[in-house]
Amino acid sequence: MNQVCWSAGNSSGEMKQKIVEFSLENWSSMNLKEILPEELQDDYWKSEAETVASDFRKVAQPKLVYRLFPQWTGTTDTLLLDGRRLHGGRRMSALLEKADFLSVVVATLGEGVMALYKQYDKEGDLIKAYLCDAFVNYQMDLMMKTWRESFVEMYGVGSTFPLSPGCCDWDLAEQVLLFSLLEPEAIGVRLSESSVMYPLKSLSAIVGFGKDLPFMKEECLYCGRKNCNYRRVK
Repeated sequence: MNQVCWSAGNSSGEMKQKIVEFSLENWSSMNLKEILPEELQDDYWKSEAETVASDFRKVAQPKLVYRLFPQWTGTTDTLLLDGRRLHGGRRMSALLEKADFLSVVVATLGEGVMALYKQYDKEGDLIKAYLCDAFVNYQMDLMMKTWRESFVEMYGVGSTFPLSPGCCDWDLAEQVLLFSLLEPEAIGVRLSESSVMYPLKSLSAIVGFGKDLPFMKEECLYCGRKNCNYRRVK
């Protein structure tokens, strides 16, 4: 996945926020082993997946905005970041304890992919709707992984997985505080009064980077939500 990065002014903090756009040129739906269960990888599903992938590439606009924080203060269950106290809980504090620097990030695939999903759903094509949703989840994971790996290569550090409001005992309502640390509207992401992000399926998170951290891949090992749909998919 190719990426292009540029800076955008941020008046509130220690470092300017940066916007990264990703290209889907080298992405192929044929790697279904990473997207679908084994029983759904026959020729019929591959054909449907190719159709959806073609539509998906036309509308997806993968991009993220992030800001780095070399300094912060933490307790056993809170994080003080640029004057905002985040109550992420003991799991988040423990995961970030060995980080050398933090990043706040918001990522999205844009309005088009959810419009495509709704189009399939409205037409009653549940298979294409299912595939579109699977592609969205896969592409978001891939975008975040690619972005984190760029820091690993640049600084020789490890990385926590993205820690988001709503997971690991972190109240979803604190999405507002996270959004105040950068300017997600620069990539077209906005927050509703109930702390839901639009476009849907966007992601906001804190990520820790450090030389004493491994590259963490499996967030479900640390999250206490046992009945989560995402856990079942993973």
